[in-house]
Amino acid sequence: TRIQVYFIDNEDYFQKRPAMTKDELGNDYPDNGERAIFFARGVLETVKKLRWTPDIIHCQGWMTSVIPFYVKTAYKDEPQFASSKVITSLFTEQPQSNLGENFKQCLEFREIKAGSLKKYGDNFDFMELGKLAIDYSDGVISTSNNVNLDLIDYAKTSKASFFEHSVDDADLKEKYSEFYNNII
Repeated sequence: TRIQVYFIDNEDYFQKRPAMTKDELGNDYPDNGERAIFFARGVLETVKKLRWTPDIIHCQGWMTSVIPFYVKTAYKDEPQFASSKVITSLFTEQPQSNLGENFKQCLEFREIKAGSLKKYGDNFDFMELGKLAIDYSDGVISTSNNVNLDLIDYAKTSKASFFEHSVDDADLKEKYSEFYNNII
């Protein structure tokens, strides 16, 4: 089978870094929030340019946490995304520091202004980012037993469908298919 792979790249944000989210001393990059926004907008603009119309957009990991927000707000009137459902998977890996004092302003795009994010704390850390992703997702998946319990509780009380699984589930493929079908 042929498979196409697309990369979202930026020399300053990605190529000059020894690791994805932390520097050589183990500290979070101070621009992780900006990098997540760049990645999200790059992915969504690529989908538009390629004229794809996704039924489901499955966001894996904290770096994709901005995508549900943009799909349901700034891109909601785009034909490619009008019927798309968004699923967010929660993982154990997370940034330890906040995403920058100006993260809310960095999220501004099209008609979306920082004022629309009053619900979220000004110290936009991993928890606030996770809540943002959950609030704008149609479904949320907990991927392991070590996912932040506060985020799991938040997801369980949200409007999104929730699916929790164990890595040891023998019929995981069928469970995912059922979850996707229920979302669609």
